[in-house]
Amino acid sequence: MVKPIAIIPALAAFGAALDLRQWGSNGPSGFGGGSSSWSSPGAVSSQFSGSSTSGSGSSSSSSSSDASSSSVSSSSDDDASSTYTSSGASASGSASSSTSSSSSAQGSSVSSSSSSSTSSSSSSRTTAPSGSITVCTSGCDYTTIQDAVDSLDTSSSSAQSIFISSGTYTEQVTIPTLGGALTIYGETEDTSDYSGNVVSIEHSSSLASGAADDEHTGTLIIEADNVAVYNIDIKNTYGEGSQAIALSAYGSSQGYYGVGLYGYQDTLLAETGYQIYANCYIEGAVDFIFGQEARIWVVGSTIASIGAGAITANGRDSEDNVSYYVFDSCTIQAGSTDPGEGVVYLGRPWEPYARVAFQSCTLSDIIASAGWEEWSSSEPNTDDVTFEEYNNSGDGASGTRASFATTMTSALTIDTILGSDYADWVDADYI
Repeated sequence: MVKPIAIIPALAAFGAALDLRQWGSNGPSGFGGGSSSWSSPGAVSSQFSGSSTSGSGSSSSSSSSDASSSSVSSSSDDDASSTYTSSGASASGSASSSTSSSSSAQGSSVSSSSSSSTSSSSSSRTTAPSGSITVCTSGCDYTTIQDAVDSLDTSSSSAQSIFISSGTYTEQVTIPTLGGALTIYGETEDTSDYSGNVVSIEHSSSLASGAADDEHTGTLIIEADNVAVYNIDIKNTYGEGSQAIALSAYGSSQGYYGVGLYGYQDTLLAETGYQIYANCYIEGAVDFIFGQEARIWVVGSTIASIGAGAITANGRDSEDNVSYYVFDSCTIQAGSTDPGEGVVYLGRPWEPYARVAFQSCTLSDIIASAGWEEWSSSEPNTDDVTFEEYNNSGDGASGTRASFATTMTSALTIDTILGSDYADWVDADYI
């Protein structure tokens, strides 16, 4: 389904930087008529294995990266070469499987003989878990993340793991469906959240720059079930003006712990299955958390806006669609650029049955008094939405909410959203 194009309310504030765009074969990719909304999410197809969704998607991204001391270029399976910028870390290890770890500080030297912790308490992970495939500038199994992914045994039901040493990896990474669980560890001195992350994956791609569809603009595209990612920043550096995803998350039982997601429009595509985002940082401006069928639990995370717009664009299209986005104990604030007071909305309905809840969150003054908004003036999509709040605080929690918003009488629970067996795959140290 293709959604109507609409104009950003604060278009004048953005000025000439936002070029008007045309419709594409994969769905809307630009601004047009309408008065109270942004361009609709870009096309989301069901080309990925295990995905059962089709439709149009959302969009964008911008971010900065930390440059380290040395740079090495190497080929990857992507359409362009991958560049790795390292702070000098080295590692060695064998390409076998492991999902356990304990902390051990070894400076910038990495070996596969010791393990590291994934606990959210303040501990380090500077060495690779035993058996992990290792990635770094030299002395490791691989110098690019995609090459490490390509070395995985896709038919094995055994758990596998990848350890990535400190540095900026300029590449697009796609993880296909796998037979067993996969854990991806980023080196860090502090596993508790995103603030100490020293591993960054960066890529610039958008619908405007020629990507086949929205999800394939993703810097990291995950098609597999049973994937856990720790302490990695994922950035789409395209900037404003078009759909440009940092993370395309397809598949179920996906966990993201201490991960940073950076973009502008459509930073996070949470498309299918059960997903958890714990102690993460998610930055964007327009519909920057969107998708159609996923049930996601975002807990203890910072949701940062860098421009006027809606945080969520949930694409639940019917009563039978299981999609539900829940934000629990999160902080909603200005990001690297302050969008201004009262210009950000918790969400708008990409589809008529959109379902989103914010509970026990701290909302800064960037949140508009109405809290929620229509999809567009010509297609409001508000008659059957579920836009909920409970026990929120902060300057943005007060005000006269939109007539289609709901105040809950009690909080939702994680098992209600992720299922009664969530403990089988969610890292309990982060909840």
